[in-house]
Amino acid sequence: MKTWYGSAAKAEATAGRAERKVERTEEKAERKVARTEAKADRKIDRTEDKISPRRVGTPATATAKCNDGTYSYAERHQGACSNHGGVAEFYK
Repeated sequence: MKTWYGSAAKAEATAGRAERKVERTEEKAERKVARTEAKADRKIDRTEDKISPRRVGTPATATAKCNDGTYSYAERHQGACSNHGGVAEFYK
């Protein structure tokens, strides 16, 4: 059986590098979470500005009116009116 005779200083240096790497990784993850949350908040704000009350003559199950005058029945805002020039307004 062989015995390893590494220096304590080298072991401490390696441990210090590992700790710094963990700290950098945690900081990077925190920044990414903050960016993702900010992006989600901006997306919600833009969507809420477009939501309108339903108008008379609008189909009861329509979720949005497209820019070309047709209606969308999409379950989610994403992709609604994608082939119709985009969304003119969302309905509640």
